[in-house]
Amino acid sequence: QWLQVSGNAWLDREWSSEFLSRGQQGWDWFALRLDDGSALMLFQLREQENKAFFSGKRMYPDGSGHLLALDDISLSVKDWQQTASGRYPVAWQLELPGESLSLTLEALNPNAAMNLSIPYWEGPITIKGTQTGVGYMELTGY
Repeated sequence: QWLQVSGNAWLDREWSSEFLSRGQQGWDWFALRLDDGSALMLFQLREQENKAFFSGKRMYPDGSGHLLALDDISLSVKDWQQTASGRYPVAWQLELPGESLSLTLEALNPNAAMNLSIPYWEGPITIKGTQTGVGYMELTGY
């Protein structure tokens, strides 16, 4: 059956099929759609020695955007959830001081962990703060 639909969406595309290197613990990935029409995608690959590789991009409704450098962002865990497959950070504080953006990201379902061959947490999140919106989060290596 064909249905007519309309609305906003984003495309989640995996650009690599590589596993983490021996020194990498896991990743934290966020796709955020803000109510001003902009979007923000960012991730960090956590190293076992508490270092991280970070990448991010902010996109605007007119199609423009810019890459975010590690110095542009502050990301910290606010709350944890113990699940059957591990303990996961389910609330985060995200700051982009240069853009006057301060966001609290919270899991809609803190128990959304999946106990697969590589356990991970994946699910929708809410966004509150200087902007509101919706998003999606993936976490591995906890």
